[in-house]
Amino acid sequence: MALWNNLSYKQKYIVREFGAGINGYGDPVSLKPNELVDSANMCCEEYPSIVTRPDRVISTLPETTTPIYGIGARNSSELHVLAGPYWLYSTAPSTGVGWNTVSSSMAGSADATFVEFITQVGRYTICAHSTGVVYNSIWDGATYSTYTDTNSPRSNLYTSHKYRVYGVANDGRTLRYTKQASPIDWTTADDAGYVDLTNINGKPTAITTYSNHVIVWSQHTMHELYGTNQDNYELIDISNEVGCVSNRAFVECSGILFWLDYGGIYMYTGGIPRLIGIKAKKYIDGINWDVKNLICSGAKNSKIFFNIPYGSTANNRVIVMDIKDTSKIMIYTELADFYNYQVISENLFALGTTTRRIFEIETTRRTGYDDSTAATTIIPWYLETKPLCGEEMNTESAIRDIFIEHSGSTLGKMTLSYSTNTHSTSFTSLSTSFQTTGVGIYRHCVRPSLSQLQSLQYCRFKISGEGRKTINGMQANTISYGNVV
Repeated sequence: MALWNNLSYKQKYIVREFGAGINGYGDPVSLKPNELVDSANMCCEEYPSIVTRPDRVISTLPETTTPIYGIGARNSSELHVLAGPYWLYSTAPSTGVGWNTVSSSMAGSADATFVEFITQVGRYTICAHSTGVVYNSIWDGATYSTYTDTNSPRSNLYTSHKYRVYGVANDGRTLRYTKQASPIDWTTADDAGYVDLTNINGKPTAITTYSNHVIVWSQHTMHELYGTNQDNYELIDISNEVGCVSNRAFVECSGILFWLDYGGIYMYTGGIPRLIGIKAKKYIDGINWDVKNLICSGAKNSKIFFNIPYGSTANNRVIVMDIKDTSKIMIYTELADFYNYQVISENLFALGTTTRRIFEIETTRRTGYDDSTAATTIIPWYLETKPLCGEEMNTESAIRDIFIEHSGSTLGKMTLSYSTNTHSTSFTSLSTSFQTTGVGIYRHCVRPSLSQLQSLQYCRFKISGEGRKTINGMQANTISYGNVV
């Protein structure tokens, strides 16, 4: 007589949360359950959930008709731009109706730097726009002029510090400084002068003032100037291995200096530069270094933004780092093409490269829409989860159903897709959800067909959509047949 036994099976549920951000370092299967392989236009401001990034609100300032070469600030209240031969400014970047003109006869360059210099009797704005031939320009709020001192550096690497202006000279090896309390005198003996950048390796790429010192980078080295005059200047070589890739690839946030080197993102508070944001390695490795001059950076509150050309000849991806806790930095990305960022009155603005419009970034508006030049544009977003594999899945396993807990605007759209290929970038759609009523939390259920998600050893999911959406997590329920324990 034959004996029939019940077919043994085991049910298991697998939970994925998304609040820890992206980890693009190492094998995706080794990620923590709450880390992501990739995402775009999502952020961690509702941690441990993940949510659509804040809206970008376009300024009412008109689009410039000529290419943009620089963006800067004066007195933290005026937004300045160099647009072709026009030096323009606005006192109301968010609601301005037109630009004011400082000069209409500038000799523009591919990159311009705005530097503010303050004395006890005046405030000056310097537009360092020279590429080695023309003299740079200066404005005191009423009178515009160009430098006439032949010792003034004809470069765009300028900064100011303690009543002096500093600039890297045309030879790329000399750091010049003005007479004390003068923004224009680079010559007076025993007051104005220069410091040799003796150990600089390659062409200087960036300069800034940080923590009471002037810092100069080349592509591969970093140097820090201590002191305030020729009697006590001391140039310290901070690193002979770490540099900065461009003059817009550094930013200060929460009293810490951050910048982009070929090997990654570094931070500095003094002493030795520290490599951080290793989880952004995937995106840094994908940068098109042939156009590294496009890279720009900005910061607001505890977020840092690096706009990069990710496998492209134009900026197309923003690496966003949340540094509330520098021991546990969370990485996200956004989609954008900005020329540069600038803080005005504690608001962060960005200059669009293609549209040449001013956008306010990280606003308090949370609708899931951005403003564009023609209409209101819904924000697209996506995230890619850690793969299911190893002990979670085997050839006797099947995914019976998937639950996604989410909330958002009534126009929010969400699609769940999957891939069973470890290398493919394409996904197969499982379900599309439109949240059309209510504002509460929804638990959306997806049940794969018999031909989907069966007998798998590897599976990864992509959740994508549009509009304002908060996603709290995902649960996949599996069943395994056969000799299971």
